[in-house]
Amino acid sequence: MNESPPKGQWTAGQPEERWTDKSVDGLWTYVVPGTNRGGVLVIKSGVVVGGNGILYFQGVVLPLSDGRISMTTHAVRFNHDASLDESWATNQDSQSVRFEGRRVGQEFIGTVTRHDTDQTFEIVLTRRGPAF
Repeated sequence: MNESPPKGQWTAGQPEERWTDKSVDGLWTYVVPGTNRGGVLVIKSGVVVGGNGILYFQGVVLPLSDGRISMTTHAVRFNHDASLDESWATNQDSQSVRFEGRRVGQEFIGTVTRHDTDQTFEIVLTRRGPAF
């Protein structure tokens, strides 16, 4: 017997169109264009968690008008090898970071700003699947 899952739930093997809706909930990857830096994050019900080989973060996502979002996170560094990421101050174990971006299809293109330095850089989020 092949029953469909309840509305809003996703199971492995379902067609991509089942989870590529307008919601920001999902499994996302992020990259910093022109670098080898990036990571993964999950957004579910306004909460974001994620990380990469240097740090992990958690925070909140707020929808704005016109397909834009604002995401504020607290990032904690667990890998102190300074050669991995020159943009992280070596004397800090944590920092607050803000992302603001506009949705273009299954991507958000925007800017990340570190609160302690006002340093900014471009970042691209790409939706890879649903949030479980």
